[in-house]
Amino acid sequence: MDKEPPPSGEETPGSEQEEKPGDGKEKEKEPEYVLELPDDLEITDDFKNILKDQAKGSGLDGKAAGKYVSGVIKAMEEAERVNMAKDTKQLREDWGRNFNANMDAVKSFAFKLRSKSGLTPEDMGPLQSPKGYRLLFALSQLVGEDTFVGGKTEQINDPQKEAHRMLTDPTHKYYEAMRDQTNPLFLEANRIYNNLVSTAP
Repeated sequence: MDKEPPPSGEETPGSEQEEKPGDGKEKEKEPEYVLELPDDLEITDDFKNILKDQAKGSGLDGKAAGKYVSGVIKAMEEAERVNMAKDTKQLREDWGRNFNANMDAVKSFAFKLRSKSGLTPEDMGPLQSPKGYRLLFALSQLVGEDTFVGGKTEQINDPQKEAHRMLTDPTHKYYEAMRDQTNPLFLEANRIYNNLVSTAP
């Protein structure tokens, strides 16, 4: 005989759904990854986040990764300071006694350049270095800026004689430039020559 179905509302044996262990419980949150960097390490928050993501993605321990990263950054900063000091010393030697005058002129020219271009002081940051000062010096010469004082040059007492030397003395700084339009000093040499000729008695 066929079995009669159970009364309405009753479940057949084995029809109950067994509750799985852990159901209804929240999963434990994964602990936040912390990259331990020294407090005196001056880097932006964006850079910190990049370092954190890279260290975490590489499976590195936060403390060990922080120590390694801070060591690398400090070594790079120290190397930059050493190079800056070396370049500054060389610039002082090249500009000689006119170093301070040239630096004042560099700042003046940089201010004019920034005003004309609409840049901010932060935008000019890459030029705030000995090599940047050399570049500003060269630019000022190309555009005819007369605020710079030449480095290691004697005072010119006889403009006419100096102009003559530029044309005839192979040891003169501008001798070759006066004859070669492709020479980097060609424009500077001609500007100085014209100034000497115009001031000669």
